[in-house]
Amino acid sequence: MEKVNINTIMAIKKKQINTSNSNKINSLPTSYVYELKDNTIVKIFDKKLLSIAKAYDADIEKKVLSQDKIVFNDNIILPDKLVYNDENEFVGYTMKKVSGPNYNEYHENLKYRDITDLNKYILVHSKIEEIMEKNENIVFPDICSCNNIYLNRNLDLYLIDYDGMQIEDFASLNLSTSLGSQDILDNPKYRCGNLCTKELDKRSSIILFFLTVFNLNLSLVGKVLPSTGDIITLEEALYNIGATDYELYDKVKRIFDNNLQNEFLGETLQKLQSDYKLEINQKIYNKDIYFKKLVKR
Repeated sequence: MEKVNINTIMAIKKKQINTSNSNKINSLPTSYVYELKDNTIVKIFDKKLLSIAKAYDADIEKKVLSQDKIVFNDNIILPDKLVYNDENEFVGYTMKKVSGPNYNEYHENLKYRDITDLNKYILVHSKIEEIMEKNENIVFPDICSCNNIYLNRNLDLYLIDYDGMQIEDFASLNLSTSLGSQDILDNPKYRCGNLCTKELDKRSSIILFFLTVFNLNLSLVGKVLPSTGDIITLEEALYNIGATDYELYDKVKRIFDNNLQNEFLGETLQKLQSDYKLEINQKIYNKDIYFKKLVKR
């Protein structure tokens, strides 16, 4: 893989895209992302983050050099150049720029008629599950943040943030906050040593589906509802959105039971598509946020 000096890269810097320290274990230091004049992206890491990454078996330089371990990579944006400083220390990597909005922006810009298009939601989610399921040696702990999922006009889907993925024995320092508290990393079902298990991907997929389709965060199940003091039960949460299909309920229940293996939604999505339609359940006052429900056809 080609190596390039950071001064060469920064000389063609066009603009800074973001500075990120969200979803990092123990609030780790930041990384910096820039768009370059040659229409590529560079991600530069804080030195302390790189040092901590090595301690967590998440050496980012070695992970970048091991990208050949990704077999099904058509939808994953891989690093293409290693970036080093004047002391020949690894500090980042460049990658191809992806066109189109990220998944958060995509949802924010949906027209009213599209927010109840269950077919479109299922089409996109099926693509996400396919990537996760085919890449058996990769775990995507940060996928529920949605900022790393990009869609173009044809709804072709691409995943960025290579360093945030767990590639075989190279761990990830990221975890989507919508997956629940950091305690999930102490659960042997979801993590062994510094490595997440593939069970986490199946949990992520289900939580992501309910977040995007219904605006329902399943990680709140079992928590106390501040307005009433009642505990949110899974049965009540699913009933309120019309998700009474037993097959769907069984797959959701599994992510809360440490004695059961999780499953991807898979063919359950096609069953929902044929048996249900999506309708507005409630709009949050003065905001373009909608809770939705499934209705039997």
